[in-house]
Amino acid sequence: MQNGLLVLKKTSVKKKTLDPVWDKGEADHAKLQIAYNRAWNDKLFLIEVWDKDVGLPDDRIGYCSICFDTLFEKGPGELELKVHPVKKEKATGTITILIA
Repeated sequence: MQNGLLVLKKTSVKKKTLDPVWDKGEADHAKLQIAYNRAWNDKLFLIEVWDKDVGLPDDRIGYCSICFDTLFEKGPGELELKVHPVKKEKATGTITILIA
């Protein structure tokens, strides 16, 4: 648990960049397998973006989310989600998820 949420997967830290990219071939690429569960249809799948600070607490700088029913309805393929900034942070960009 982290901030009251169940953490299912974390990626590696990309140091000294404001534009991190995780390639599909990387060993720690955030691969998560979720079995369809109709009871989750109205629940949100939440992806958070954090800034790693040495010697200081990490900062939550952005997030993206999608309802599970929408996620499962999309079917196989890539889905691009827009990152929304938290508070006054300037986090921007997208997170691409692969639905198999």
